[in-house]
Amino acid sequence: MERMTREEIEKKLTALAKEQGFDHTAFLPVKDLVFVEEYRKYCEDNLCGNYGKLKNCPPICGTPAQMKERACRYETAFIMQTICEVDVYDEKATKALKHRHNQMTQAVTAAMEAQGVEGLTMSAGPTRDSACMSAYCVDAAKMAEACGMEYWLGDKKAAFFSQFLF
Repeated sequence: MERMTREEIEKKLTALAKEQGFDHTAFLPVKDLVFVEEYRKYCEDNLCGNYGKLKNCPPICGTPAQMKERACRYETAFIMQTICEVDVYDEKATKALKHRHNQMTQAVTAAMEAQGVEGLTMSAGPTRDSACMSAYCVDAAKMAEACGMEYWLGDKKAAFFSQFLF
C-alpha cells in the first residue's frame, strides 16, 4: 500500500469526519496539547464506572506520565467535535449521545487504519479500542480554545470531543 502524504491524510480525515456528521474539526500540533496530571482524579471518581475494569481505563492503561509519553510520539492531533441538544444533567441521554460520538470516531479511525495510517485515538469516553481524553489528562477546554471551538455550551447543549493523533 502506498504511503499517504500529510496533506492526503488531512483531506481524508476531514472528509471522513464530515461523512460521519461531526460538527467541527481541526488540526492541532500534539505539542500544543496541555496535559494536566491532576485531571486523573476525574477517572478516579469513577463516574463512568470503568475505573480499574477496562484495559483502556486507569489505572490499567498506565500512569498520566506514560499516557502523555504515548500521545507525544505523534505530531498532529485531528480534533473532532459534536454538539448535541441535551439536558446535560440527564445522564442517560448524555451517555447515549457520547456513545454515538464515539461510534463516529471509531468509524473515522478505522477507515484511516485500513488505509495504513497508524494513529492513536482518544475518545469522549472509554471504548473497547481507545482510552478517553481524561485518561490521557488532556485539558479539553484549552484544546478547544486552541482550535477555535466552544467547550461549554450551557445546560441544554453538550460538546463532545475526540482525537486521532498521527
